[in-house]
Amino acid sequence: MTAQIGASATSPSEAVFGEVWKNWGWLLCLGILFVILGVVGLGRLFALSLAGALFFGLLIIIGGVAQFVEALKCKGWKSLAYHILIAVLYVVGGFFVIWSPLAAKQL
Repeated sequence: MTAQIGASATSPSEAVFGEVWKNWGWLLCLGILFVILGVVGLGRLFALSLAGALFFGLLIIIGGVAQFVEALKCKGWKSLAYHILIAVLYVVGGFFVIWSPLAAKQL
């Protein structure tokens, strides 16, 4: 019975990592690639933050359009007016972020 237990037991590292050791070269290359891409990303921080601001402006506009569509479902003048006002503010804010992303980034 002890021979069975000893034969089927695996080392703790094999239990955790499985057969990763067979592909360690690919994992090493992937890690090196991620480090290189991270360094490039840090070097292009201005371009990446500008792209992020433009994407954020687009998301704000989409949110404003969704708010306007939701406003059409509201009952009563007061509720409708508030929802439309918020939708207009979202769309205007989104266009401001897209039109001047550097000014929006500083806010």
